[in-house]
Amino acid sequence: MTIEIEAVFEAAQALQDDGTEASTRNVQAKLGSKAHSYIPAFTGLWNRRNAHLAEVSELPDAFLEEAQLLALGLWKMANDRADIREELHLREIERLRSQEAERERMWSKEREEMEERINEAYSDIRCLTDEVCELKEQLHAAREQVDEAEKAKDDAEERRDKAEARFTTYSGIVQSGNELDKAQLEGALARAAQLEFEIEGMRDRVRDANARRAEDAARFDSLLQEFMWQLGKAPSRKPRATKAPTEET
Repeated sequence: MTIEIEAVFEAAQALQDDGTEASTRNVQAKLGSKAHSYIPAFTGLWNRRNAHLAEVSELPDAFLEEAQLLALGLWKMANDRADIREELHLREIERLRSQEAERERMWSKEREEMEERINEAYSDIRCLTDEVCELKEQLHAAREQVDEAEKAKDDAEERRDKAEARFTTYSGIVQSGNELDKAQLEGALARAAQLEFEIEGMRDRVRDANARRAEDAARFDSLLQEFMWQLGKAPSRKPRATKAPTEET
């Protein structure tokens, strides 16, 4: 609400007539209005004009009226300018309010988008949590399989160690047996060679005996025929053919 300069002057004059100081605060209280930037200027003008009236009281009334009208015109112009400034100020306030509302709308939209992203993030976190739980179960199962595999490997290594121990023992036994068999074989071969030598010697003796037997048979037949011829009787039978006995193998 704009207060005209005349109202300010009237309030100041009424205060002066009541014997009260025409200060800005008292004028505002008299008018019952809020503080305006132009009220102190109007009040100051009234006080200066009231102070100078005593000095110019001897001037003609027409001059004073014209001066007062001129002053009022100037202050009306100033008041209009003040109204313009106030209008501009109000427009600036409205612009700031509009900007504030726009910022609030943008902030509200950003909050909604942020809440949506947060909800999506929570959803992703829940999905990741489920995946992590599933991976933990798979990892636990894999660890159990690894433990079973390690146990099986340990069992296999234990069986292998036992088998290697048995193999080492058996190898020693077999090696001992092989050494024993080798010694026995060498002895048997030596005995076989000795027997072969003895058999060959026996074969030689048999051949010699057969040869001597054949020679003895031939000499016997020759002596028998000579004896018969000496007796004057030739033997009617043919001389017996002496066949050497076959060699025994």
